[in-house]
Amino acid sequence: MSGDVTIAAAKRALAAAAEHLPELAALARTVRVSVSSKLATAGVFRSGRMALNPDWFGALDPGAQEFVIAHELLHLLLRTHDRAEGSPAGAFNLAHDAVINDLLFRRLGRTPPASGVWLPGAAAMAAEELLNCPLGEPSYDALRDDALDDELERQLFGHDPTLADRGWGKE
Repeated sequence: MSGDVTIAAAKRALAAAAEHLPELAALARTVRVSVSSKLATAGVFRSGRMALNPDWFGALDPGAQEFVIAHELLHLLLRTHDRAEGSPAGAFNLAHDAVINDLLFRRLGRTPPASGVWLPGAAAMAAEELLNCPLGEPSYDALRDDALDDELERQLFGHDPTLADRGWGKE
């Protein structure tokens, strides 16, 4: 899938996610979508830049694309990047993936696409509680993680403080 086609598909998925999950509508209008074949799947940076692997994203059906987009938006809404500080690399993201995917299963009525982690009942827990649950010990790969760090964003795209500039997440 080309970059332009990927961006168009992502925009449709953003609109669908905002329609089905109204609490994500403001974020859906704010995020900036970029394409990178260097990422294995999809991810979101603290700045609000969402990055998609065009081949991986293009292979998903529209419902799965909506799920992925909503999943990444929820990482921002739930402040995964901030809450993960001090946790082992990748562990907090995996725990939050379980929470987010179970929440989306309940709200969108479908299981996570592409073998995404799913722990039924996780939506009723905080990611911090799940850190000690046997989700498996992830082997950390920054290009597979989906709550992506600032340094990787600078390496791939340069810095884009989109959400910070608009005051998103500031008390």
